Amino acid sequence: MCTAVLSFGLVACSAGDPPPTVVRTDSAGVEIARSSGPLPILDLAADTALVFGGEESGPASFYQVRPALVDVDQEGLIYVLDRIQHQVSVFAPVGHLVATWGRRGEGPGELSAPLSVTASNGTATVHDAGRALFVSYAADGEIVERSAPPSVIHMWFGHVQALPDRLAFWDRDVFTVTENRRDRLLSVRGADTVSLVESRPAYSSTAYHPRCGARFTIAMPLSPHIHWSQWENRVVVVAGPDFQVDWFDGARLVRRSTFGESAPELSAREVVALLEARGVRGPCNSNPREYIQRHGYFPKPQAVSAVTLHPNGGLWVRHEDLSGNDRIVVFDSTAAPVGVLTAEFPMPIVFLPDGRALIQVVDSVDVERIGILDMIPGEG
Repeated sequence: MCTAVLSFGLVACSAGDPPPTVVRTDSAGVEIARSSGPLPILDLAADTALVFGGEESGPASFYQVRPALVDVDQEGLIYVLDRIQHQVSVFAPVGHLVATWGRRGEGPGELSAPLSVTASNGTATVHDAGRALFVSYAADGEIVERSAPPSVIHMWFGHVQALPDRLAFWDRDVFTVTENRRDRLLSVRGADTVSLVESRPAYSSTAYHPRCGARFTIAMPLSPHIHWSQWENRVVVVAGPDFQVDWFDGARLVRRSTFGESAPELSAREVVALLEARGVRGPCNSNPREYIQRHGYFPKPQAVSAVTLHPNGGLWVRHEDLSGNDRIVVFDSTAAPVGVLTAEFPMPIVFLPDGRALIQVVDSVDVERIGILDMIPGEG
């Protein structure tokens, strides 16, 4: 049966199980919220209202859609970084072009190796790793460039997000030896830089692969990564293998929430089986067994693979179980779990201010486009 309508306007359906419990304590001014218990299935449908991108030419010819490359501002404008064209295109929520900024080059406002875009109040900020700069473009034509910390290239998630008075920036030590490198999330305000979260040493290894005659230094299979999301002054971060989320107000940690039990440690055989279930291959297309033989493995698989803040203060978390199945766990603004969405429901890259979601849509030839979802609560 279905329970009452919840804070997201969603209907939770369950078979009579009691709601999950949340135990709250205080530790030096930081709220600790521990949640456990079964979660109801949320009665929510998604309708793709608009898909754009992947055109043969022009500003909508981008064909990569990932958290690093897409953001929205408070007015609902959509900003897309095209790494190939070295430019930012701005689209209205109905899909038509508003502006384009940037081009390839080394001069003011030009981009050399753009990695990530963020947007706030009509201004787009690009992390240009090639010039080690934050390059900001405003609607009135003003271009501002600021130094960015040197960072390794990571293609799969956003490097930078704009808070009202600062930037949040993902960084990894560049000049330290491999076994001591750490991932960090920094708060950058003018010349002041504060570390919000610092991971344990990045678990990397170097090995020679005779199949392709090359050496690779890569993260060990299953090693945890920092996952994070931002909306206005709120930032959430997951850094370790367990389902633990740190909630920040600007640069201040205000809450630490956990869900479920700590992840178990796996044997080598279990790691191989898990990687096979997830379709993971190593360098030179090596199979999982060869992959871990050459690079080792981290024994605890990361429970969280993505997080996205909702404009109403809630949080959507993509959770992977040991069989490789995904589900989305939805929390309200107090870090209380609301319910789950099944693996078929797409994980939002970012939400528009009106609550609609931007997702990645992949066609039959692997071209990535932006989809805008209308989400329709059930009636129970």
